[in-house]
Amino acid sequence: MLDNEILINYITGTLKGTVPAEYSKAQGRITVTGAVMPFTDVAANAYYYDAVLFSIEKGLIPGTSDTAFSPNVTMTRGDVVLALWNLAGKPSAKANPAFTDVDFTTDLGKAVAWANENSIVNGKTATTFVSGDSVSRQQFAAFMFRYAEALGYNVSIGGSLGAFTDASQVSSYATKAMVWANGNGLVNGFSDNTVRPFGTATRGQSAAIIYRFASTLTASKAA
Repeated sequence: MLDNEILINYITGTLKGTVPAEYSKAQGRITVTGAVMPFTDVAANAYYYDAVLFSIEKGLIPGTSDTAFSPNVTMTRGDVVLALWNLAGKPSAKANPAFTDVDFTTDLGKAVAWANENSIVNGKTATTFVSGDSVSRQQFAAFMFRYAEALGYNVSIGGSLGAFTDASQVSSYATKAMVWANGNGLVNGFSDNTVRPFGTATRGQSAAIIYRFASTLTASKAA
């Protein structure tokens, strides 16, 4: 389902109608009025549909081809840092890290340098980043948490993983991030009451998490 703002634009622009004031308020929601879905593998009723539209509009996660988004494909470390770098407005790093497997003249390289400098994503070793490694759900939550911290968002709001039968499987480094992400509605569990921390973070899931972050947490940014 598309954002209400799209319907409002259609009524006022295409139909030349009017919208009562009580229905025309933005209500702090992210709108995706400028994007058109080019991907044939993103169904209109998919939970990540609006998120992919938002990603297209903001240039966050590119498609795997002109007509495919591949929502069930696993995100890589490179995919994540590039998406977060784009979301942050493509900031520059003060210096490049010592990773020998990264070309720092590319957008990916600039994203890696920025993410590493801000302690969002670390290298696999002191000299390697390994952009192509897959990302798990708990790793993605940790990256989002560190991103929020680095950009000055309020990350004190949390919750509890007690309802999930596999909560004890969450790694210690990711526990705070998973609690925060779940408490803020960014990372949800599954119908079998599991959170699956070691499950892969798919492109569809990742787009949805970033969209939820941008939609719900902007107003909580610390002064």
